[in-house]
Amino acid sequence: ALFALMVYSSTQAIRTLPVPMTSVLRNLAPITITLVEWLLMKGPKPSVGVFFSMGLLMLGAFVAAVNDLTFNPVGYLWMLANVVSNVSHLLVLRKLKLNKDLSNTQILHY
Repeated sequence: ALFALMVYSSTQAIRTLPVPMTSVLRNLAPITITLVEWLLMKGPKPSVGVFFSMGLLMLGAFVAAVNDLTFNPVGYLWMLANVVSNVSHLLVLRKLKLNKDLSNTQILHY
């Protein structure tokens, strides 16, 4: 269900936002995954270089959003749904990989 939501929200976002804007906003997913893994899943703390890179990506997303001449709130909501479903899907897959009873082929079905 998460994968289907990710694909559907992506198509809706591309339909309602300029392609460069969707590309920039998609870069927020790896940032979110890194922070969730560190803060909620007690993963390793990212390095200073990783924090710097994430800051640059967020700054770029902010600058792109401020200069978006065709601002469409519906498109931004679809992009938010896409990032949330993408992050959720990847976190579920990572949790499944920790389960030693499942093979890689079984994990692909999730």
